[in-house]
Amino acid sequence: MIDWELWHSARELSVTGSYLAAGKLMGVNATTIKRRKEALERLLGRRLFTKVHGKMTPTPAFELALKKVDTAAIQLEGARTDISPDLEHLTWRNFLITSVSYICDNLLSPAVFRLPDIRRLRIELVGQDKNYELTGSGGADIALRLGPNHTKGISAWHIADITCSTYVSRRVHHKKVPWITIDRSHSHLKEARLPEEYSGEEGIRFTATTATSMKNIIDSGAAKGLLPDFVGAQNPELIIPENHPTVTRPLWIMWHESNLETPYFQTVLSWILLETAKSLQSTKAGSELLKRFGS
Repeated sequence: MIDWELWHSARELSVTGSYLAAGKLMGVNATTIKRRKEALERLLGRRLFTKVHGKMTPTPAFELALKKVDTAAIQLEGARTDISPDLEHLTWRNFLITSVSYICDNLLSPAVFRLPDIRRLRIELVGQDKNYELTGSGGADIALRLGPNHTKGISAWHIADITCSTYVSRRVHHKKVPWITIDRSHSHLKEARLPEEYSGEEGIRFTATTATSMKNIIDSGAAKGLLPDFVGAQNPELIIPENHPTVTRPLWIMWHESNLETPYFQTVLSWILLETAKSLQSTKAGSELLKRFGS
């Protein structure tokens, strides 16, 4: 590939007709322009200029080639403009938030209308039923998890506790309906084991992989089961029967320490902290973060 500086110098020489004038346009001396012109001629194997009335004039063949050089110069200038700091405000930014599905579906999604209007910020909410930790480069900007992360460079704060209570439709008697629980792939979780211990004669008739599916079945009156309180409370037709189990889970918020100074990060972080404080029981760490970043 021929060095662009050779083409550029030859282009300026064709415009000015003078080594000295072309050098001034490019910020170099006349000797450099002459050397670049001769280097290009050697690479192409032909003369590109003739001297007419003391002025360096491109040959007819080179004049045709210079039209493409002009087009290339315009496109390069366009590329420079595209990344100009003056137009940085036109660039869309992606902001990825990940959590277990019921946090995204029932806590964050209903509250997006309270998120400050940040121009050209694309928010992506990703619900994952498994408790994946915050990933490395290219991963989430913020993760809400049910357990801590011990990876170096990750800030992890226990910001709230999620209480899960037993819910049943007020249309049925809780002793006359079976249980629903999380499917057996989650059997390591306390909220999956407790229904087994309390099911008694009612038994466990349904299993589901998400809190949304469980809530739908409980709403129908076909079963009772453990739901996060902020999920169960969204339906006034659901009640919490006496003497039934509850479970408390910790909610952790995590981010890469290097992200804290990125554009808009603190605004989104503040929104998440405010929403969790409204719906959940904040911890001391959660209250400290809210004072630091909350609006």
